[in-house]
Amino acid sequence: MTDDVDKWLANAKAVTATGAQHADVRSIHRKLDADGLGSVLALSRRDMRLIVACAVISAVVTIWASTQFAGKTPRPASATWIANPSPISPFGLLVGG
Repeated sequence: MTDDVDKWLANAKAVTATGAQHADVRSIHRKLDADGLGSVLALSRRDMRLIVACAVISAVVTIWASTQFAGKTPRPASATWIANPSPISPFGLLVGG
């Protein structure tokens, strides 16, 4: 079993080494440009910019809205019905109103 793996690794090393020596970077770029990959990458970059811009805008709006609502108090605190029950309430007997 290990002999098969060793043979496979040696074969892969030989193929990779000879393939790397004959590689022409310009021809690879020409092939990629012919496939239209550049336009796909440009589109994905544009989409990523839009996603980040939307995330920033939503964060700013969320922070602004939370400060608007958190900064206002609805009304001053007042006594609740438990602290001051009506005389006919059964709680009036317990609290002593």
